[in-house]
Amino acid sequence: PLADLKGRRRDMRIRRGASVLAFVMLAFPLWADGKNRFESPTAGIAFSKPESWIFASMQAALDNREKVRLDDAELERQMKAQANPPLAVVMKHPEPYPDVNPSFQVGLRPLGPLEGKTATEILGLIVPTLEKAHADFRIVTPISESMVGGLAAARVSIHYTLKTSDGGAYPTWSDMVVVPRGKFMFFIGMGRKQGDEGATAEVEKMLASIEFQP
Repeated sequence: PLADLKGRRRDMRIRRGASVLAFVMLAFPLWADGKNRFESPTAGIAFSKPESWIFASMQAALDNREKVRLDDAELERQMKAQANPPLAVVMKHPEPYPDVNPSFQVGLRPLGPLEGKTATEILGLIVPTLEKAHADFRIVTPISESMVGGLAAARVSIHYTLKTSDGGAYPTWSDMVVVPRGKFMFFIGMGRKQGDEGATAEVEKMLASIEFQP
């Protein structure tokens, strides 16, 4: 029936949208403002970082993006082809760094076919794509409702092994947060080495500092 065909096409658009959004966890920034505070009046967001952390440079952005290797080669190709840089990424150490470099990143994407869905529904569509990207992907804390900067959000905590082009394999702990706003959504990624509680406390402070502006 025509209704079923339209429904299948809509579901395909949603899955493609989720696949594109999922790549934000692998992307890096092109610019950031301020010494310890990022602010983008255009995107309507601001946050503060710890004194000892640094905003990533464009070169670090490009280098890190090219190093990442996924367990699904075709998915890696598609994600990199559709990638765009997030608004900002903060790292704890200068690159190159020989282990998991704790990071906090914020991206902004149009919702497209995901418009009208709740934060938990959006994250529920993104997570299956990430599961394909990493063979040992494991959800540590299931998707749950949250609040960020006074807006409804959803977050999930995962463990996986981050693989790089030079043969590196790093046990990684990542929290992903989505915050829909109008026709767009903010995607916040917080990465660190599995078991690094100190870095966890620092990225949580950055998350708590987020302010959304008119």
